[in-house]
Amino acid sequence: MTEPTSETAQNGHDVAGPYALGALTERQRAAFDAHLEVSRASVDEVLAVLPVARRLAYTAPPRTVPTNLRDRTLQAATGTAPSPAAPTPAAARAPKIPAVRPPAGSAARGGRRWPLLVALLVAAAAAAGLGMFAQQQASYARALQENLDEANRRATMAELDVAAARREAVAAGRRAAVLTAPDTQEIVLGNQPNAPDARARVFWSAAEGVVFTASGMPPLAPGQSYHLWLVPDASPVSGGELPLDEAGRIAAVVTLPEGVTEPVPMAVTAEPSGGVQTPTGTVYLLGRPAA
Repeated sequence: MTEPTSETAQNGHDVAGPYALGALTERQRAAFDAHLEVSRASVDEVLAVLPVARRLAYTAPPRTVPTNLRDRTLQAATGTAPSPAAPTPAAARAPKIPAVRPPAGSAARGGRRWPLLVALLVAAAAAAGLGMFAQQQASYARALQENLDEANRRATMAELDVAAARREAVAAGRRAAVLTAPDTQEIVLGNQPNAPDARARVFWSAAEGVVFTASGMPPLAPGQSYHLWLVPDASPVSGGELPLDEAGRIAAVVTLPEGVTEPVPMAVTAEPSGGVQTPTGTVYLLGRPAA
């Protein structure tokens, strides 16, 4: 049989039958496969022959073919023994039928459902992917917000610490200026029976201001604080609250009330926090400038 090359494959009906029956050699079948890719008429011819070829398989009872039948036949025809050839799987000898696109409008109902099903599956997968992506983005946004809140909190605390340090530095500078001023006078305040370990001094400078220092002050009940009173005459005037630390110490720059310009007698009492207009609590310290 002539191999169906690009020239001889033009008569596709001559090869369609052997092709459908699986009677072509490997090279012949490969050449005809290439021909079927470009010839719709040959494809139709093979499709028409295939039902007949399939029915032929059931017209005779099945028999087992001797394994050496081909070799004996070729030897009888040619007089020489054929060279051994690698066995060809039965599946490889089956005719290859290329996919044929059905005419427009002839698709089956099930075929029309497959694209819709695939589209639904793709949409479901996309929705699941978008949902997971949105959840990841939301978690990422929450983590960023938490980190931002924590950073803002730390920044606020740092600003408060810096502000407190600046205030303390300013107060320390003012206390140092008072203590080193050439006109500073020292006034010792004596402790009272309710503060046996207390020691207090006031440093008074007309040029730099007034500084109050104390140690050994007893702790006060919640809601109370120590208060300084200046007594230029019979009526005490407030010198402000005195901050007490946990060690019982006080170091404060005193803001003198209006009209007090010279050292005067002083007292320290325990008063409600927030300030009062006149002394009402227990006296802890008393002192007056040296004569």
